[in-house]
Parts: sequence; structure tokens; C-alpha cells
Amino acid sequence: MPQDCTDYGQGWSGEYPNCTYSAPPFGGGVESLGFQDILPADVKGTPWSDFFDPYDPTREQMATTGAGIDIGQLQDVWSLQSGQLGEAYGLKTGQLEEAWGLQQGQLGENWQQRKESLGAEAGLGYKQAIGRGSQAKRKSGMAFSGEAEGMQRMGMQDVQGAYQRAFGSGQTAYEQAMESGQMGYEQALETAGLSYEQALATGELGLTQGTTDIYQQLGQDIYGYQQDWEKDQRSTLNVILGMDIWGEDNNTACDPPCGDDQQCVNGICTSNPVNPDVPNDPGGIGACYPQQTCDDGSCVDFGEECPSGSGSNCEPPAGGCAGDEYWNPNTCTCEWIP
Repeated sequence: MPQDCTDYGQGWSGEYPNCTYSAPPFGGGVESLGFQDILPADVKGTPWSDFFDPYDPTREQMATTGAGIDIGQLQDVWSLQSGQLGEAYGLKTGQLEEAWGLQQGQLGENWQQRKESLGAEAGLGYKQAIGRGSQAKRKSGMAFSGEAEGMQRMGMQDVQGAYQRAFGSGQTAYEQAMESGQMGYEQALETAGLSYEQALATGELGLTQGTTDIYQQLGQDIYGYQQDWEKDQRSTLNVILGMDIWGEDNNTACDPPCGDDQQCVNGICTSNPVNPDVPNDPGGIGACYPQQTCDDGSCVDFGEECPSGSGSNCEPPAGGCAGDEYWNPNTCTCEWIP
């Protein structure tokens, strides 16, 4: 598992996992092929490099542009999706807040009504206690007024005690309900937040992986284009070597180069005439191929001297050949003109 963008290979950069790819420099010149180590500098005045095509980056540029468009589309889709996720999250939190607000209001309203009810009940209890005390005083007269007042105070204390107990119990229930509701609200918010963050993380991971896949495919395509170019140029080289366009044997060039009327054979320049009637004579270097043909028609190995009497020592008759004949220096005879 890569931990750094450079772990993907050459051309990768960025802060992992948000990696980008840019094709490494590729010269693409014919000199980068290294064929200058195989071929002569020129072929009869034509540089060897003219036989090969430089790398055309058009397909590479188109692939890079296409990859950029694909990545841009991925980003646009994710931008839309992330915006929708944000809107949904905002709507959810708004609904939760509204629901908790309503619940708080309802709990507060219920508690307020309960307090009012307890107050009314306590007031009624006080009135009843006072009424019973007054009635006892009238019946008992002044002699028993102290006892009647005591009964009244006890009645009022009972009412107050009942009120306080009911009030405390109601307030406890209200506070517990508020605490429970607050906890539920906060948990619902947390759950919504986690769901939103997970959706964002999943979407961002998909965007990152999709972008990486596009860049990897781009790298493979560009490498393939470069390999195809090199293969094509290698094929051209093989054709040239197979055709032996320099007119030489075993692809051995002459140094210095031969003249226009000569051919290079085994590293030696020869001026032997073309003989198209001789089989397996590449370029017409004479009937003695793979030996050299002397002017008198004899054959000797390349590098050896022709026998005496051939070449400049072979002269036509003093009076020349007959009118219907010509002098053949290869055979040193007059031959009939066909």
C-alpha cells in the first residue's frame, strides 16, 4: 500500500493520497534511439537520422487533455454530491433542533401548568384549614380558642408539606425530562454528524481513487505510445539493415566513404560494374561476388591485388577494334556490338 505519491513511480507528485501524475520528460529525438552507434553518419550525403521519424507527442497530449477532462468531470460530480450531502445534513440538524425546541416548550408548559395546579390546590387547602379553625372557635368559644388555632396551624402545615412534596416531585420530573431530552438531542446530532462525515469520507475516497485510476491509465497509455514509437523505429532500422542500402557486405561501412561511382564491400571501395545477370549479386558488384572482380574478369579476395596484365596493362589493339566491335577491358578482347 503506497504511503507516498512517489511510491507510484516516476512522474507522480503531491500530498498522499491526493496524488497527481505528469509524464516524465521524453526527448523523442532520433538520437535518443542510439542508432548512431549502429549506422554510419550519413548515406551518400544523407544523414542517417533522416531515415527515422522523431516522436510525435500528439497522442500523448490528447491523452493528457482527455485525462484532465475526465478528472474535472469527477470533481464536478463530487462537488455536486458533497453540496447535496451538506444540504441534507443542514436540514437534518435543523429538524432535530426544531423538534427539541418544541419538546422543551412542551415540557416547560406542562411544568408550568403543574405548578399552577399545585398552587391552586395549596390555596384551597389553606382556605379549608382556616375555615375549619374559624368554625372550631365559634363552636368552642373563647375557652377553647387556643386549641382551635393549634388545629388550624397543623392543617395549614399539612397543606404546605403536601404542596412542597408535590412541587419537588414535579420539578424533579421536569428536570429529568429536560436532561433526557437534551441527551437525546445531542446524540441525534452526533449520529447525524457521523453519518455526514462518513458520507464525505466515502465520497472523497471515491474521488481520490477515481483520479488515481485515470492518472495510472494515462501513464500506461503514454508509456505505450513511446514504446510503439521505439518499436516502429526499430522496425525501420531492421528494414534498412536488411536491404543493405549502402551496397556493402555484412553492413561494414567504408571509411573514408566511397565515391558516387563506387560501392563499399567488406570495408573496401570497388568500382566493379553492375552485373544484373549474376544471381545473389547485391547491388551489382561483379560476377565474382563475394570476391572482387578484376578488370580481366579474374576473381581475387578483397584486399588482394589483381594479376598482372589486368587493368591498365590491358590495352586495345594498336589499330583499334573493327567498326562493328568494341574493346572490353574486362576480357581484354574486341567484342561484337550487338
